[in-house]
Amino acid sequence: MLGQNDPSVALDAIADRVKRKVEIATRHLFDGLDEVWLLICAGVPEHGAVVSTFVMSPWLSADDLNSATDNLLHPSKYSRCFLLPILGAEQAFYRWERNLRWKKSVKLEDIRDVPREAYVNGLMEAAGTGSWEEVDRLCDEECRKVLTEMRQG
Repeated sequence: MLGQNDPSVALDAIADRVKRKVEIATRHLFDGLDEVWLLICAGVPEHGAVVSTFVMSPWLSADDLNSATDNLLHPSKYSRCFLLPILGAEQAFYRWERNLRWKKSVKLEDIRDVPREAYVNGLMEAAGTGSWEEVDRLCDEECRKVLTEMRQG
């Protein structure tokens, strides 16, 4: 399979996913919560999902995401939205806040020079052996790490 290399197709897919999640959120009460956040994971190393959810983050700018989703997110119940490409060409992390709109952060330009190389290698090994429970565990762990870093940063 070939990965999607047309940024407009990726943006349309992200916008469709955001629209669906916004519609679902309208049916729920979030009483007792100060904020509701949306996390969208892409490039999930899961059988049948790696290619279909892969986002070429070097081609995806915050301005593109603002154009595609800001009109959906701004009136929604979500105060923040995050787009986390698990596997990708760079370690990018996108965050949206109602007043700030989308921002892109590239945490790790060269993954070979950082401890997260072991994380990516572990994902590839687990996916290669079909150990989907391990893939889920690693993805959950990495999402928690990234969100912790964002809160501390």
